[in-house]
Amino acid sequence: MLEETAFPNGILPATYDASSLYPSLPLRRGLDAVSDILQRGRHLRFQPVMAVLEWVMVNSYVECHGLLYHQAQGTAMGTPAALCFAVLFMSRLADLLTNKWSRTKPLSATYAPSTMV
Repeated sequence: MLEETAFPNGILPATYDASSLYPSLPLRRGLDAVSDILQRGRHLRFQPVMAVLEWVMVNSYVECHGLLYHQAQGTAMGTPAALCFAVLFMSRLADLLTNKWSRTKPLSATYAPSTMV
């Protein structure tokens, strides 16, 4: 289907994939991305949301064989906030890349992690 699509002159489709996304997410950059998106959306009281999100992301623990481990890097996959955190981070990254490398905005740019039901 894509092979048959004619794109305007100078327009090239592009895709990207993130390998091991959750453990690879830089926590501080991710929090900055979420904060930036909330501020752009003019959410008047985004600071309490950011405080709770930061607490959740910084305090990720997992138990394995009776031992408790603190996740110091990336995002815990079992954390309910992780999906939104990852999607917002990747969305912000796509915006930054589009603004830096493109003369025009893409027709469509979305990120959705794989889901198995």
